[in-house]
Amino acid sequence: MKNAPSDEFISSFRKQAREEGWKEGFKEGFKEGFKEGFKEGFEEGREEARTRIAREMLAMGMDAQTVHRATKLPMDKVEALRRQRAAETRASA
Repeated sequence: MKNAPSDEFISSFRKQAREEGWKEGFKEGFKEGFKEGFKEGFEEGREEARTRIAREMLAMGMDAQTVHRATKLPMDKVEALRRQRAAETRASA
C-alpha cells in the first residue's frame, strides 16, 4: 500500500496550480483585452476621420445627403454637423 501524499505536498501543489492558473488567466485576459482595445480604438479612429471628412465636405458647400452617402455617417449626425457649422458661421460673422 502506498503512502498518501502529505498535507504539505498537497498544499504546495494547490498553491502552484493556483499560481499557474492565475498566470495563464492573466495572459489570456491581457491578450483578449489588448485585441478588443485595439479594435475599439481603430473603430473610434475611423469614426473620427469620417466626422472630420463630413465637416470638410459641409464646409465646401456639399448638401447633407451627399455627405451622408460619401461618409456613411447616419443622416442625423450629418444634419447635426450641418447645424453646428451654420451656428459657427453665424457666430463668426
